[in-house]
Amino acid sequence: MTPSKLDSRSNATHDISEPSTSAYALPTGTIDSLRPLARRRTWHQGDTVVNCGTLVDHVSVCVSGRFRVVLSSATGKAMLIRFLGEGELFGVPSVIALTPFPTDVVCDRDGETLEVPRQAFEQAIKGHPDLALALIKSLSIRVTELFSLMEDDLLPSLSARVQQCLSRLASHNGQVDNAGNVSLNLSQQDIAQAVNGSRQKVNQELKRLEREGVLALGYRNITLLKQTVFNVSVTQNANCKSATLSRSL
Repeated sequence: MTPSKLDSRSNATHDISEPSTSAYALPTGTIDSLRPLARRRTWHQGDTVVNCGTLVDHVSVCVSGRFRVVLSSATGKAMLIRFLGEGELFGVPSVIALTPFPTDVVCDRDGETLEVPRQAFEQAIKGHPDLALALIKSLSIRVTELFSLMEDDLLPSLSARVQQCLSRLASHNGQVDNAGNVSLNLSQQDIAQAVNGSRQKVNQELKRLEREGVLALGYRNITLLKQTVFNVSVTQNANCKSATLSRSL
């Protein structure tokens, strides 16, 4: 898809910062404490990191890159749940509760993970209260997110599901520019997978929102425009900015 004029202009003039996943990520010190226990893995776009139903024997920490979390139905239809970013942990339920991995995780952008074996991870939890607290926080956020996803699925129209999906992904993966617009590096197919809708109908809804001045569409990019849609608070966190949506679209 050809980038819109508005999107091309904003990319040329606005400084886009990297997204912050501070609410989801382990503290840097906690990750550093796990490095001596872990093996490092390198992944390339399209690599399958773990398949749904697999019983893994390690937890993984995203060191760099981006990873797609996908839920697949028995018929093979895939639903995009979220993206995992730097500092995020996955595989804990499979390691601690010995349950099969509930989703597929696929590398979306080249990166690395740290894999901490089960026994080493359990010993680390027992010996480091900060890790245990960070783990509880991470799992609590995931539970809250799960209920939000269930609520989104009950929304009566595709339009409402698309708008809520954009709001959710912006709060997690959005990159905020100096004007307060939020850029999402994903495709319309990603949105279609996330709302369990057809790409054609999702495209129609996104085009409608673009005509209304809510967003700008580009190639594998959607920019949510601040002025007419939502209030975005830009928080300086170390060297990055994070987007927080005060209300849904």
